[in-house]
Amino acid sequence: MICEEWPKGASLWTYLEQAVEDPLSALVVGGERALAAEFPPEAHARQILHAIGSGQRTHSNIAAATQDIPRATCASGSPSSRPA
Repeated sequence: MICEEWPKGASLWTYLEQAVEDPLSALVVGGERALAAEFPPEAHARQILHAIGSGQRTHSNIAAATQDIPRATCASGSPSSRPA
């Protein structure tokens, strides 16, 4: 689908500039479908990826940019890091 809508002779950056501005482009729709299939709504993947795409790179900056997402904390770390 992406190849079908790619303008003939357009560079990668030209196509990307056009595709990300169109909410119905194959690139955007495909990305949204992948997010919906891989992450449950409560994972807030869209908001987190939006923060990263907006230039946030550190955990604290991403957290600040996604303040409306409830935080889950675990004082002893993840289950995989706990001794058996």
